[in-house]
Amino acid sequence: ELSDWVGEMEKEVETLEPIGIVPEKIKEQLEEHTALCDKLNGRKPDFDNVVSMGNELLTIPRPAEHSGAKEVIDELSDLQKRWNGVVSALNDRQGILTIYYTKSQTYYQIFIVIETWLVSVDDRLAPLEESATTPEAIQEQVAVVESVQQEFSAYEPEWEKLSEAADDFSNSRPENDPARDEIKGKVSGLGDKMKAAKSAVKEKANTLQGSLADTEKAVGDLKDVLAFVEARQNDLDSAEAPDVEPEKIEEQLVQHQALSDQIKDFEPEKIEE
Repeated sequence: ELSDWVGEMEKEVETLEPIGIVPEKIKEQLEEHTALCDKLNGRKPDFDNVVSMGNELLTIPRPAEHSGAKEVIDELSDLQKRWNGVVSALNDRQGILTIYYTKSQTYYQIFIVIETWLVSVDDRLAPLEESATTPEAIQEQVAVVESVQQEFSAYEPEWEKLSEAADDFSNSRPENDPARDEIKGKVSGLGDKMKAAKSAVKEKANTLQGSLADTEKAVGDLKDVLAFVEARQNDLDSAEAPDVEPEKIEEQLVQHQALSDQIKDFEPEKIEE
């Protein structure tokens, strides 16, 4: 019965799922592993008892032709070998699980920090898609973009730490372990997101600088137009009342025409803008 049970344990150990790369998954596998070890240790008294009984049988004198000593020795040796094989496999996996868990925690903690920060970058840039119409509003958007640009520089050391942690975690696994490519792939994907975000921030900064210059020019032009209109209004307000003498009226007409020409000739493009 114990030999059959050890056989079941051997199959269970052989079919254990590959060790994950996410800390939560590895922790779950550690807990399952502990339960498996407890299961094996629960039968340790039975194993010791079988070995003890077998050794006692070997001490009983029997006729050579009926001794059966060789069969007992072979069966005990096979059972001990298989039992120790299960113990060794579980001990090896325990050590690997512990190492992977520590490395995955280091790797994922940094990964999550950078990933969360990139989400916050997107959240802060999204409102900037709405065009600002005043220099003050554009300046506020410029301040947001400049702040994000500074954060990219601040996060460069974190990225270096992530790359090192990912390499350490990946290289600690067997060369044929698919998890190696999965770990590197996740870092590569995050790196692509980081590059795209950095490029978008740079492009937004350039766009805002252009918009700021255009808006400031438009505001300046508008002020010029308003000043001109105000001046001409003052001219009209201060103009003499129409005279009754033909010569004086003719002089006033000339003055009025000159004022009209001034208005017509005042940079029409500024008024249109």
